[in-house]
Amino acid sequence: MTDRGRWEDADSPSHAAMRRAVRLATGAGPRQDATRCPAHVVVLASKIAPVPYELEDFYPANVRGSGVKHMAQDEYDRVKSVLPRRLADYTVVHAAHYDRCAAFAEGRYSEVMRVAAEAATQRVAKAAGRHIFPCEDGPKATRMNRSVPRTYWARYWIQLYLEVVSWLPPREQARPARRLERHKVVYEW
Repeated sequence: MTDRGRWEDADSPSHAAMRRAVRLATGAGPRQDATRCPAHVVVLASKIAPVPYELEDFYPANVRGSGVKHMAQDEYDRVKSVLPRRLADYTVVHAAHYDRCAAFAEGRYSEVMRVAAEAATQRVAKAAGRHIFPCEDGPKATRMNRSVPRTYWARYWIQLYLEVVSWLPPREQARPARRLERHKVVYEW
């Protein structure tokens, strides 16, 4: 899952980072190759809650509005009890369809996802062990091709990549490493 930002379009920094991580880890993009991508992405739309990535361009998910990141505190206070409950409900209802789950968010989105993860874990054991990335003290990308990542998402997408790679069968884990090499990605712990 990833944050939805200010109902950002598909070129938002967080979405681009998430798509890069999934594409380099699996060889398939979560949007353009959704049918063959082994990772299913669900975004957190601030006015709705969880929306599968393949449905984000359909009404009502496509209605533009500000995300929780940009809400006034009083508006955020109203939605922060609703969004985690909806996200936890989604996780519980669909738990049988997922082997593992990770969230990729920051700030208020991360706060919502942490509360949802706790609520879901209380209702279904399979929701336990959810990881929420990025972690400030976790790995960071230090080079991508010829550039040095400077923005938050450009540095931290590698954490989601490493998590998704860990989900792959051991015999398939060498391919993602070769993809990183081809893209000249360097990261440090």
